[in-house]
Amino acid sequence: MGWVTLSLRKSELKQTKTYYQQELLDIAREKRSLDRQLKYDQTCVQNKMKKALNGIEDAYSEQRDTARESARLAAQDGNDVEYDRLQEVLDDMKQKYESMTNDETEYWEESLSMIEEEANQRETELDQRQVEVETQLEVINSEMEAVSSAVSSDVQSSTIKLS
Repeated sequence: MGWVTLSLRKSELKQTKTYYQQELLDIAREKRSLDRQLKYDQTCVQNKMKKALNGIEDAYSEQRDTARESARLAAQDGNDVEYDRLQEVLDDMKQKYESMTNDETEYWEESLSMIEEEANQRETELDQRQVEVETQLEVINSEMEAVSSAVSSDVQSSTIKLS
């Protein structure tokens, strides 16, 4: 190949290299954006979970306090049957509260898990693309070195020698 053709090839390789370098920057930006979005989504889900759990806890606390007060009054009045019934009600309420809390927590943790899984899949895709681009850059750099050497050789061999 003539040195002119080789120079054109080198110029083309530089353009391709620039394209791949830009793609690496885009991948890095997308990874950062993905990370920010994941943190935002996690925070939103955690806030919703806290709100839901607080609602369950508030309702339970209110009902529990009312039942405890009724049980206390029954104990003061010497009404053991009513006191025992209210203690059973309290135990049932506590079991229901724990069950609801566990169900709610499980639901929101599943949501968090799905969000994280989707983000991990996307990050894996980006990592694979990054490896592909880096490999292409290595190939381009090697070819650019070879073309540069060939251009130098061709220029030296085509130089007119005056003797």
